[in-house]
Amino acid sequence: MDQEQLQLVLGIKIRTKRQKLGYSLKELGDRTDLSPSYLNEIEKGKKYPKPEKLLRLAQALDMPFEKMVSPKLDRGLHPLAALLDSPAIQKFPFHVFGITLQDVVHLLSQTPKEANALVRALVSITRDYHLGIERFFHAALRSYQSLNENYFPELEEAAERCRVQIRAMGPELPSLTQLLKDLTGAEIHPLPSALKGLRSVYKSKPAALFIDPDLKARQQAFLVAREVGYALLGLKERAWSSPPLEVSTFDQVLNDFKASYFAGAVLLPRAEVLAALQEFFKCATFQAEVFQNLMNRFDATPELFFYRMSQLLPHEMGLVRSHFLRFRHDRSDGSVTLTKELNMSDLDMPAGLGLQEHFCRRWLSLRVFEGLAPGAQQVGVQRSRFFSSSGTYLCLAVAQNDGSDYDSSVTLGFLLEKGARQVIGFADDPAIPESILGGTCERCPLTQAECAERQAPPRLYEKALAAKEKRLALKELLGESTP
Repeated sequence: MDQEQLQLVLGIKIRTKRQKLGYSLKELGDRTDLSPSYLNEIEKGKKYPKPEKLLRLAQALDMPFEKMVSPKLDRGLHPLAALLDSPAIQKFPFHVFGITLQDVVHLLSQTPKEANALVRALVSITRDYHLGIERFFHAALRSYQSLNENYFPELEEAAERCRVQIRAMGPELPSLTQLLKDLTGAEIHPLPSALKGLRSVYKSKPAALFIDPDLKARQQAFLVAREVGYALLGLKERAWSSPPLEVSTFDQVLNDFKASYFAGAVLLPRAEVLAALQEFFKCATFQAEVFQNLMNRFDATPELFFYRMSQLLPHEMGLVRSHFLRFRHDRSDGSVTLTKELNMSDLDMPAGLGLQEHFCRRWLSLRVFEGLAPGAQQVGVQRSRFFSSSGTYLCLAVAQNDGSDYDSSVTLGFLLEKGARQVIGFADDPAIPESILGGTCERCPLTQAECAERQAPPRLYEKALAAKEKRLALKELLGESTP
């Protein structure tokens, strides 16, 4: 254990024994000649007393000195010890949310028995669902994005300064390439065929950026801009490949996100994109061709454009309660996989991680795959209402195929509350189709006759319904048999 963990263990031991003896902090302070505030700092794991003070504490609590300073917790507190030793806890970015590990442990140790039960449950869930630390980091990142409405002014400002610089240098991609060389000395090379499947790899010594030569110029520009972002923002801990082959720390995940955000903001400047979106949202009717032309104007891939919208629309136009989804569709077997999500609404949607269920085919994200031709794009719009939510969401989606056996789609959904209807002129366009959705087929109450798109029986819904009926029958029986 490191010093911080030793302090936490000591604090847990002292608090647990003090509470067992029924001492207040003041009473323990009187017995040890230590101030209540100092004892509180010890119990929170923020201080580690000198040996003579520890000896006084051990005597006052009738605890052997060796047991007090031992890094081991009592048997009943073993789950807390396991929590402290967990790599996920040791590396979790508590500071991002304004708290510390000490705060968490202090909270858990207020009621040790209940806390141990909670910790055991979390450990069991993590083991049963094979949740690795990478998923914890990405979940933390999504929460961090939601807290900030996915908008980061410091990154916007850095991107604008970069745009001013490259605008003076000439065409975009050559200017970014030259800027990267000026900053890092890196030259651009084609990615070796042995690394097919990756988009890029950055090598620091000697500096070089390897890019998949099959990528479009705009995609290559994004990768170069991202490397410029790492350099200009001073982001040291990072992934060396895109996508990352491994994730070791939250700082890596956060820095990769910042560099990607920077790159998107460089290629899709805030003021220009915002002005174009404001003009588009003034339309009284939704026109897929107009939206397609809007993306083409910025020479943006659907994913880049939609994700940029998810950054600008909540902060700049008040469309805060929104969600972003990216799906992958395998043409060979028809399966779909949720590969990226950011939920800033109250919508209770499946996250898809480890979920062995069939997503509702009424989702616009999946409907836009229908009839998609190889090498083509397809735009869709839909008003959606979920069984689990009372609100209606206006969803925009684009599906595309790059000529392979896989399609991809990106979707943005906005809760149609009063403010959103004032912003989106076509929110109530009668030509926009409407649909009631479920989360997954396994949890959907619709029958096969009511839903032709059903992909699997509603086994989880039926199981929950049977359990509910049993509880009602039990309640009725108990009510009849008790006075």
